[in-house]
Amino acid sequence: MFVKISFKNMKKLLLFALSGLACLSFSTAQNIIILEDDFDTTDGLGTGNNAGKTTTIEDPTGSGRGNIGSVNIGDPSGTSPWGELRAPWPGSIDLPSETVPGEDTFTMKVDLYIPSDTTFDTDPADNGAPDRFNMIVRWNGINQGAANKKWEWDSLEADTWHSLEFTGTINAKDNENEVTTSVIPILSFYDRSNNAEVGVAAYIDNFVLEVSVPPEPDDPNLVVDSTFSFGDLEQGQGPYTKALTLTNDGEDEILEVTELSLSGSNQESFSITADLPLSLDPGESVDLEVQFDPDGEIGLFEAVLEINSNDDDVQVNFIGKVGEANVIVLIEDNFDNIRGLGTGNNAGKLTIVPDPADSGRGNVGSVNIGDPSGTSPWGEVRAPWPGSLDIPAETVPGQETFDMQVDLYIPSDTTFNSADGPDRFNMIIRWNGINQGAKNQKWEWDTLEADKWHTLNMTGVLADADRDGNPLQTIIPILSFYDKTNDAEPGVAAYIDNFKIKVTTPDEDPNLAVSAFLDYGELTQGEGPFIRKMEITNSGSTKDLNISSASFLGPNKELFSFAEDTFPLKIAPNETVNLDLIFDPGVSLGLFEASVTLASDDETDSEVVINVNGSVLAPFKGEELVINGDFESGDLTAWRDNARFNYTSETVRSGEGAGEFNLLAGQQWGEARLAAPSPPALPDKPQEIEVTADMIGKAYEYSAWYYRPSEGGMAPDDTIRMILRWNGITQGSRAHAITKVGDIPVDTWFQVKAKGEIPELANDGEPVISMLPIWSFQDVGSNSLGGEVMYIDDVSLKISSPAGPDPLAITSFEIDNDNDEIRLSWNAVLGALYAVDRSTALGGENANEGFWEELDDSIIAEDEESTFIDEGAASLGEPRLFYRVRLISLPE
Repeated sequence: MFVKISFKNMKKLLLFALSGLACLSFSTAQNIIILEDDFDTTDGLGTGNNAGKTTTIEDPTGSGRGNIGSVNIGDPSGTSPWGELRAPWPGSIDLPSETVPGEDTFTMKVDLYIPSDTTFDTDPADNGAPDRFNMIVRWNGINQGAANKKWEWDSLEADTWHSLEFTGTINAKDNENEVTTSVIPILSFYDRSNNAEVGVAAYIDNFVLEVSVPPEPDDPNLVVDSTFSFGDLEQGQGPYTKALTLTNDGEDEILEVTELSLSGSNQESFSITADLPLSLDPGESVDLEVQFDPDGEIGLFEAVLEINSNDDDVQVNFIGKVGEANVIVLIEDNFDNIRGLGTGNNAGKLTIVPDPADSGRGNVGSVNIGDPSGTSPWGEVRAPWPGSLDIPAETVPGQETFDMQVDLYIPSDTTFNSADGPDRFNMIIRWNGINQGAKNQKWEWDTLEADKWHTLNMTGVLADADRDGNPLQTIIPILSFYDKTNDAEPGVAAYIDNFKIKVTTPDEDPNLAVSAFLDYGELTQGEGPFIRKMEITNSGSTKDLNISSASFLGPNKELFSFAEDTFPLKIAPNETVNLDLIFDPGVSLGLFEASVTLASDDETDSEVVINVNGSVLAPFKGEELVINGDFESGDLTAWRDNARFNYTSETVRSGEGAGEFNLLAGQQWGEARLAAPSPPALPDKPQEIEVTADMIGKAYEYSAWYYRPSEGGMAPDDTIRMILRWNGITQGSRAHAITKVGDIPVDTWFQVKAKGEIPELANDGEPVISMLPIWSFQDVGSNSLGGEVMYIDDVSLKISSPAGPDPLAITSFEIDNDNDEIRLSWNAVLGALYAVDRSTALGGENANEGFWEELDDSIIAEDEESTFIDEGAASLGEPRLFYRVRLISLPE
């Protein structure tokens, strides 16, 4: 049978961003129980470790469980804060031979009951450090690097049974780099204050530890991508053809594909051709031709292909995305499947509601300016913080155009009263975020007919520079609602829909697209060479771009370079490359600038210039205020230890430890805090660092490294920041290094830095005596499912305590007769200029003739110890030689 599925009737949809591919292959992993105890028929656990004593008793809760385990941690009281329950000695359980460490998983379960008269007295001092229950899995029995899940004691309701579970991937290797072959599972009861009395801390039941083993392979087994995308396409081209690959991943049986069917909102735009039935031997693959014809329309086109076979039936999502030619959409929002705007700024609050006009739009945005009334006459809707959008490298400011559009609906019962106004709606674009000189278009409120959707536009040419003369790099688009009399009540001022900003790009082929600026930012002396990525795109559609060379001009051109053999470089149409641009200032300080000229066969501009700069500062000299910021204690010493912030040894930047923050489902804010001793913390407030009188007005510097995993990480629209609350007061606090998660590269460590000065007074007018640092994690939209993680390491907060350089002294002196040279070293200041002199007659008769001979007066210190070699000095035949080192100048 020959089948061709083809549909040709177009429907138009709006665009939205899609990402991610998955490969469909149906095999189910199997789990093997390696330890269990129900205190009736199975008895895999021992009787307790450390301070823990566990006995089997009849269930006192009347739940019909039979026997359960009774856990006593305080017999005698004060023995140890730790009580544990493990398998009998030695406590280790071998993994099944079929299990693959690093790939297979473990699941640890137990039922826990805390009686209301538990012997645990959690957090009596209210210091943020409560008692806990923990599930722990040690790899090969080693404590360091163990997997751990925690529950704070008070988070578990008393007098009720809780079914707790801990899952994860079995470590491929233990902390000593040995392959994991066994585990020690531990139920841990932590009495932080170590004051539990004799009695019952908790009851447990139905403990199970199971591990997965690789599944038996399906046979036959159909493997196919779950998402099949034609990518980003331009209007006016096509039809497009692409191959969909089907594979039989089975070992023995033939795969028989019997039916292919298309469904979905745009099924008419896709077609697929195949001879059915289709037979694939084990290991065999076949490519099916899929055609996508947008028929000249723009938008997002979707359909679903269902594949029926003698394996499980599968579905493949077809996607085609078509945009206007030579146009880039910077942001859009239709309040349904495309979201780009934030929730409001100033007095504006934006929520999603059904279309009040019932015009078939689906959801729209509802704008409330008066909640509470009188807050501000200005309400705004922007992109999420910080609200700025980068100008694409393909777009040329000063030449290309922009188009900002939105649909606006003013209900007849709008909360705006324009009688004394008039009130207004405005579209605004700020160049480089600067208010002055912004592009603005206004509509008076009463000129827009009520109870009707209006499509509004603001168009123009992108400015080539902002009001300060800086070349255009970013824009901040704003939808502004102005209540002139500032008397709007809570309610709906207006509805909005179909917001979009698009910019044009040159119609050139090939076209070299690259940002006109590359800023290295502030760098630390002595830590170079520094490397930044220069992203270059050929935005042409058919021809290769050939870059023949790169040349450098400017005052510091010799400090910048590309790697050898970078050029000539060929870039295919619609392809992007990232080149390493190297900046090597040595130990010099200051602002360094140059320009890079790329020569190519670009259709209209054979030479493109990129301005580059970097600012090198001396290392910050100061006293470290964060204890265990590198987590090298092997735990969370000096940090608040709770279920949201954990110690990890699996993902670290340096050393063997780091912090792991995990989001809580449905909560917008989460945080990590200190729990430090005094000093540096206040004696009665371990989370607050003491600020003494001599610290007022001094500079501080903050630095931390974050790691965003590609799997299981926070969402791109979430944010991270560090906050300093003066005297612990929220009002007037200082937020540092606010960073959007989407701007953090995945699977690599990313540094944030910030500076500030300690104020004299807090927001309440009282003298500053402390600062409370908070490492804050924001789940924008509070849509986390829970467990999304972010790692942090090498956290530093320093208060300036500059000290002069150590007194200049020669620290070593060596005579090498074999090489006929004398070597001397001295303590140095990075970047300082030194001279070395030699004398044969120190204190002799010829002093007035200048007995010091200058050997070198241009030695620049490249380290904190400098060395000079006096070649030929050993064979001079002098009975004695004298040397001195002179400091000529310190770095500016």
